[in-house]
Amino acid sequence: MSKLWVQILRVLLVLLIPLVIVLGIVRLVAIQPYLAFEYNKTDFPVDPFGFARDQRLDHAAANLQFVTRNLPLVDLTEQEHNSAPLYNARELSHMQDVQNIYQTAWRV
Repeated sequence: MSKLWVQILRVLLVLLIPLVIVLGIVRLVAIQPYLAFEYNKTDFPVDPFGFARDQRLDHAAANLQFVTRNLPLVDLTEQEHNSAPLYNARELSHMQDVQNIYQTAWRV
Protein backbone atom coordinates (compact mmCIF):
# COMPACT_ATOMS: atom_id res chain seq x y z
CA MET A 1 0.00 0.00 0.00
CA SER A 2 1.38 3.39 -0.93
CA LYS A 3 2.16 6.10 1.60
CA LEU A 4 -0.58 8.28 0.14
CA TRP A 5 -3.26 5.65 0.83
CA VAL A 6 -1.95 5.13 4.34
CA GLN A 7 -2.21 8.87 4.98
CA ILE A 8 -5.73 9.02 3.54
CA LEU A 9 -6.84 6.10 5.71
CA ARG A 10 -5.33 7.71 8.81
CA VAL A 11 -7.17 10.96 8.15
CA LEU A 12 -10.45 9.10 7.59
CA LEU A 13 -9.94 7.15 10.76
CA VAL A 14 -9.25 10.30 12.77
CA LEU A 15 -12.38 11.94 11.36
CA LEU A 16 -14.67 8.93 11.78
CA ILE A 17 -13.75 7.84 15.32
CA PRO A 18 -15.40 10.85 17.07
CA LEU A 19 -18.51 10.43 14.92
CA VAL A 20 -18.78 6.74 15.76
CA ILE A 21 -18.26 7.42 19.46
CA VAL A 22 -20.91 10.16 19.59
CA LEU A 23 -23.46 8.15 17.59
CA GLY A 24 -22.77 5.12 19.76
CA ILE A 25 -23.45 7.11 22.92
CA VAL A 26 -26.65 8.56 21.45
CA ARG A 27 -27.80 5.09 20.47
CA LEU A 28 -26.95 3.76 23.92
CA VAL A 29 -29.15 6.29 25.71
CA ALA A 30 -31.96 5.84 23.15
CA ILE A 31 -33.07 2.46 24.47
CA GLN A 32 -35.88 1.44 26.81
CA PRO A 33 -33.63 -0.04 29.54
CA TYR A 34 -31.81 3.29 29.88
CA LEU A 35 -35.13 5.10 30.32
CA ALA A 36 -36.17 2.66 33.02
CA PHE A 37 -32.79 3.07 34.73
CA GLU A 38 -33.08 6.87 34.80
CA TYR A 39 -36.74 7.02 35.81
CA ASN A 40 -36.23 4.52 38.64
CA LYS A 41 -33.42 6.41 40.33
CA THR A 42 -34.29 7.34 43.90
CA ASP A 43 -33.24 10.96 43.33
CA PHE A 44 -35.27 11.36 40.09
CA PRO A 45 -37.20 14.62 40.45
CA VAL A 46 -40.94 14.70 41.07
CA ASP A 47 -42.99 15.80 38.08
CA PRO A 48 -44.26 19.40 38.48
CA PHE A 49 -47.41 18.56 36.46
CA GLY A 50 -48.44 15.69 38.72
CA PHE A 51 -47.67 12.72 36.50
CA ALA A 52 -46.88 9.50 38.32
CA ARG A 53 -43.52 7.88 37.63
CA ASP A 54 -45.16 5.08 35.61
CA GLN A 55 -47.05 7.60 33.48
CA ARG A 56 -43.87 9.53 32.83
CA LEU A 57 -42.03 6.36 31.86
CA ASP A 58 -44.84 5.32 29.51
CA HIS A 59 -44.86 8.72 27.77
CA ALA A 60 -41.08 8.77 27.56
CA ALA A 61 -41.09 5.28 26.04
CA ALA A 62 -43.68 6.37 23.45
CA ASN A 63 -41.55 9.40 22.58
CA LEU A 64 -38.45 7.25 22.30
CA GLN A 65 -40.22 4.81 19.98
CA PHE A 66 -41.50 7.71 17.88
CA VAL A 67 -37.98 9.07 17.43
CA THR A 68 -36.05 5.84 16.97
CA ARG A 69 -38.54 3.86 14.91
CA ASN A 70 -39.43 6.77 12.61
CA LEU A 71 -43.13 6.48 13.45
CA PRO A 72 -45.71 8.93 12.06
CA LEU A 73 -46.51 12.04 14.09
CA VAL A 74 -50.07 10.82 14.61
CA ASP A 75 -48.68 8.36 17.17
CA LEU A 76 -47.89 11.31 19.43
CA THR A 77 -50.96 13.38 18.58
CA GLU A 78 -53.20 10.51 19.72
CA GLN A 79 -51.71 10.49 23.23
CA GLU A 80 -54.02 12.01 25.82
CA HIS A 81 -54.07 12.85 29.51
CA ASN A 82 -57.39 13.48 31.25
CA SER A 83 -59.17 13.46 27.84
CA ALA A 84 -56.98 16.28 26.55
CA PRO A 85 -54.12 16.11 24.04
CA LEU A 86 -50.82 15.45 25.80
CA TYR A 87 -48.79 17.64 23.43
CA ASN A 88 -49.46 21.04 21.91
CA ALA A 89 -48.52 22.00 18.34
CA ARG A 90 -45.14 23.47 19.37
CA GLU A 91 -44.17 20.32 21.25
CA LEU A 92 -45.24 18.11 18.34
CA SER A 93 -43.18 20.23 15.96
CA HIS A 94 -40.19 19.90 18.29
CA MET A 95 -40.57 16.12 18.46
CA GLN A 96 -40.75 15.96 14.66
CA ASP A 97 -37.49 17.93 14.49
CA VAL A 98 -35.86 15.58 17.01
CA GLN A 99 -36.99 12.59 14.98
CA ASN A 100 -35.63 14.09 11.76
CA ILE A 101 -32.25 14.82 13.33
CA TYR A 102 -32.01 11.38 14.93
CA GLN A 103 -32.95 9.59 11.73
CA THR A 104 -30.50 11.67 9.68
CA ALA A 105 -27.69 11.02 12.15
CA TRP A 106 -28.45 7.31 12.16
CA ARG A 107 -28.37 7.19 8.34
CA VAL A 108 -24.93 8.81 8.43
